[in-house]
Amino acid sequence: MTFHARHQVEVLLDGLDILRLQETEQDGHAFSGPKHWHTFDILARQPISKHPSAPASRQLSAEVPKSAADTAEVSREGTAA
Repeated sequence: MTFHARHQVEVLLDGLDILRLQETEQDGHAFSGPKHWHTFDILARQPISKHPSAPASRQLSAEVPKSAADTAEVSREGTAA
């Protein structure tokens, strides 16, 4: 478990393509008693290379996505998974 403020989370994600950054606040419990929690749901990826040798558009393969990040990428590009 780590403890960070939102601006610290944004600094940690610097240089990544942030697809989703959602902060949730809720009251809850800890071993020491009641706590007010801030949790972050993050979906980020390394940027697609802008190098001249990189293809102009990415072609999706016919294989099934292997992770939630792959699924989000496929959905984001408007192609059914």
